[in-house]
Amino acid sequence: MSRQLLALIAAAALLTWLYLVAYVYANAFVSSGPLPVWWLHAFTTDRTAVLSWFVLSHAAVILLISTPFAFIINRVYPRFGVALAAGLILVVWITVEPLSFLLHAFTVATPYIRGVYLIDHAIFLLALPGLVWLVRRLPSNHRLERP
Repeated sequence: MSRQLLALIAAAALLTWLYLVAYVYANAFVSSGPLPVWWLHAFTTDRTAVLSWFVLSHAAVILLISTPFAFIINRVYPRFGVALAAGLILVVWITVEPLSFLLHAFTVATPYIRGVYLIDHAIFLLALPGLVWLVRRLPSNHRLERP
């Protein structure tokens, strides 16, 4: 294996580790905060308010964490950035979400909780590859690449 390939693999492993650490800390920070009182009054039940706040705050964390990583991945791995982002997010997802939780959620939980679970994990699994794809589509600022 060439040194360049080893350096790219090491960079991908470092990006995965950094994403995992950033995700865990950002999620812990957002989860430790109280639910806003005005949010509780916007919904008819406390359950709906809490679960919708959970999904929206978790989606915001994922998008805020994924955006700088999407730019980095697109810059370092321009050809196969989307595939790398999908692999990175799968490794993080398998690390954070054990298979036993997934099976438990679909055998015991109510349909409402299953829906929240599916939406939350769809956002988690699609955000980083989607952002890398969007960043890839941005127009270049390099003057020789513009028409």
